[in-house]
Amino acid sequence: MEMLPMDLTGKLPFLLRALVVGEALFGLMGVFDGFFVSFPPPLQEYLDAQGGQPIGFILIAQAVASLGNIFGLVGLWRFQPWGRIVYTASMLGFYAVFVFDEPVVSSAPGQALQDLSTVCSGGILTLVWTIPFPQSFLQHQLHTEDH
Repeated sequence: MEMLPMDLTGKLPFLLRALVVGEALFGLMGVFDGFFVSFPPPLQEYLDAQGGQPIGFILIAQAVASLGNIFGLVGLWRFQPWGRIVYTASMLGFYAVFVFDEPVVSSAPGQALQDLSTVCSGGILTLVWTIPFPQSFLQHQLHTEDH
């Protein structure tokens, strides 16, 4: 049986947008899961102690990376060349901050959702920095400059 060749180039924009939606939805659902879960007393005490700490560098850095992530995802959705740079920088910022963050407590479903969001992030980074996909950004830029 002969395999039919498939032209995936035309499907890459759809795949990128599906991954963008997946990352945003899974990430938000994972964060909101923490508001609706009750933990055993020792873990709840730990979470309560963390919540009483003043706003520090880690929280500010996470907020900046989150804003960068939102802008980057919007740029990627619109196939803007700056979108992949902003998105990549925000993801590097997230991982740099995670190194210095305290231990995180989450429920199993919340962690699974965050993991799915991370998988989508990996897919996005792979797509936007591989060939020929970056050409889509350049073609979009050339198309918008013509009008």
